[in-house]
Amino acid sequence: MPVQSINSETEYLAALKTDKLVVIDFYATWCGKNTSRGPCIAIAPVIETYSKSSEYQQVSFYKLDTEEVKDVTEKLRITAIPTFIFFKDGNVVKRSVGADAHAIKGILTQLTTASNNTPDE
Repeated sequence: MPVQSINSETEYLAALKTDKLVVIDFYATWCGKNTSRGPCIAIAPVIETYSKSSEYQQVSFYKLDTEEVKDVTEKLRITAIPTFIFFKDGNVVKRSVGADAHAIKGILTQLTTASNNTPDE
């Protein structure tokens, strides 16, 4: 499923109500606006590709504009963009700051592999 936008605190809270791994890309529209090389612009297509990959079908991907949803941005203490926060059961499990596709993929692999290896009850 493609990356979905979160436009309010209500939408943010609703996005976390799942048993899936949730990844939120905290960005700002001004980040790289006047250049095609800004970190937020550079990483967006990579995240979009991950969101459509069968490898990560058990992951929900979102993006949140830090300038538009400031209450959530402040609660999560976002101080740099892009910041990627990984949630499981509504709780933060990992963070990645910057447009580092390798680091993000590594975290995704780690967290999806861990959830796939949970023993059956």
